[in-house]
Amino acid sequence: MDQACATADRGLALMHGNALPGRMRSRLGDFYRDLTALAPDSGTAREWKDRYRSEWSQAR
Repeated sequence: MDQACATADRGLALMHGNALPGRMRSRLGDFYRDLTALAPDSGTAREWKDRYRSEWSQAR
């Protein structure tokens, strides 16, 4: 879980300040849903999902 969230964080960091391309937004959305389904009680997953929602979900 930690490694998966860290990898996704690196992808988000690369896009800092820019809108996410459609394919990347789609893949990260899939990742978000998988985290919710597979690790609902993981603190790492919760932190990543909060960051994604606050920083990137509005950047369309």
